[in-house]
Parts: sequence; C-alpha cells; structure tokens
Amino acid sequence: MSAQLRLRRPDDMHLHLRDGAALAAVLPFSAARFARAIVMPNLVPPLTTTAQVQAYRARILAALPPSAKFEPLMTLFLTDETSATEIGLAHACGQIFGAKLYPAGATTHSEAGVRDYGRLEGALAAMSTLDLPLLVHGEVPDHDIDVFDREERFIERVLAAVNGNGDRPGRAEPTIRPERFARLVTLASILIAAGRAGERLQMAEVCGRLQISEAELRGNGWNVIKVIWGSRWDPLLARDTRGIL
Repeated sequence: MSAQLRLRRPDDMHLHLRDGAALAAVLPFSAARFARAIVMPNLVPPLTTTAQVQAYRARILAALPPSAKFEPLMTLFLTDETSATEIGLAHACGQIFGAKLYPAGATTHSEAGVRDYGRLEGALAAMSTLDLPLLVHGEVPDHDIDVFDREERFIERVLAAVNGNGDRPGRAEPTIRPERFARLVTLASILIAAGRAGERLQMAEVCGRLQISEAELRGNGWNVIKVIWGSRWDPLLARDTRGIL
C-alpha cells in the first residue's frame, strides 16, 4: 500500500483574481495548480449582476494560457438591492455557482456590501429554492468590537437571524475566544523572544507577525502586559506616562 496521498488537481475554494494586470499576473499560477476555483466577486465595481459576472468570466478565460485547463466557478456579489429575479438569472445562466455576502466595509472592496440584512429576504429565499450556495464573509465591521470577536458576533447577530433562529439572549459571554488565545500566545512569544534578545520591536513589525493592522491592534484596547502576566504589573504601568510599555 502506498504511503503517499497525491492531490492531482485540487480545487481552490476561495480565489481572488482581481482584474486587469493583477488578473493577468495571478491567473497563470492558479491555473497551473488548480482544476477549478471559486472566484470572488469583490472587484471595483463589484459584480452585482449576472451580466457583470459573465463578462468577468469571459475576461478570465481570455487571460488563460493557451494550454491551461481551468474552470472559473463564478459568484455574485450580494447587496441590499439584490433581487430574487437576479438570483434566478444567476442560477439560470449555468456559470454562477454561489452568491457572496460581504458585510459592508468588513474587508477589501466590500463597501457596497450588505447593510440591511432584512432586505435580503427575497434573494435568500430564491437561493434556497434554487439550491444556490450562500458564501459568507462572516464578521461584523463594528470598530468597537474586538477584531477577534467579530466572527462570533456575526454568528450571533446576523447568521442566526438569517437562519430564522432570531436572537439568543442570555448566552454567556466566553471568557476568551480560541483564536484570540492563539494570537495572545503568539504575541507573548514574540515579546519574550525580543526581551531576551534585547530588541525593541516596532508596532508595524508586531502587527505584521500577527497579521492584523496597527489600527486593529490599538482598537482592541489590549493591555498586553496585564493580559499575559497579570495585575501585579499595574504599579509599573501606572508610572509609564509616555506609553512606552
């Protein structure tokens, strides 16, 4: 029996090809390694109609290397204005394999995304009837919510309502999210290693290692020393009037 498992032609289930020069640069690498890919619709402007998606698909196929065997699986960008009729057109064209829900402002090129989820009722009902998959960027874009809690808040506030479950009051708040704990452990290891080496780290370098922006890190309101080592550091932190610590 072979001890190896070979993936001959996998699918890429989340691919950003963008457009123009970026499309021409990225597509050959994806097509060389993947048989198919779910292509994201958050271009500028976003692909909010079936006709726009079909035109983009044509540009992708035109940009493929001559010998490439690659199938782009297209998606529609959902907005407050997406109608059941548009969902029907998307399904009927045979080239669109899902509709992507971006909360407005949550990620790159998502400004035209959904703001009022109640206005999606008709589109979602049509998707359910036609068995068109809903693809979700699941986070709330509220800046007053910790970046590591935004996915959970999306599930509580939006996904439960979309599924018809309504709010779930009285649910206990978790003391710490697993992904936040992982980031805190990573941050602790970065700071400890720097301290042992006598290095002074810049904020940009720390954020780069954590893969979050400086604004997100500052917006979390973290007191990193207290989180990692406890309240015994309070007297020292109180003396730090310049924010060095």
